[in-house]
Amino acid sequence: MDMTSGYMKRGILLFWAVWLGIIAASNLTGLLKALRLVDVRFASNNFELVRGISATYGTPAGVAGLLFVGIILWQFVAAYRFLTAWGSVDRIHAAFGVSLALWAGFLIAGEFFVHYEYEGIHMRIFTAQLASLLTIRLLPD
Repeated sequence: MDMTSGYMKRGILLFWAVWLGIIAASNLTGLLKALRLVDVRFASNNFELVRGISATYGTPAGVAGLLFVGIILWQFVAAYRFLTAWGSVDRIHAAFGVSLALWAGFLIAGEFFVHYEYEGIHMRIFTAQLASLLTIRLLPD
């Protein structure tokens, strides 16, 4: 593998691993904060967002909580997959597959719950990941 290409590929994979790990961690602390189990500054407000959006069809708060736990787990799995792909570029399709499915799920949920405020963000992340995958595939080995 060309040294420059190898560093570029691993850098892209490491970026996505770190970024998704931070998102998952802030969502986890946000959930724990919403449940009044911790009082920290590093916490997202995404749990309240999921509760509000899913309430469109009268979804119980407990179900919204389970959905959010699933999202957090999915994000941690995606971060882990990118981290393992960083060590072995052969695993890139698994990493991108898990992560792209997450963002596709958010896009579908936005349509289902008729809540379009965050679709642009999710579409940009989805597109950025596709561009990252394409970059990795097109760089020489």
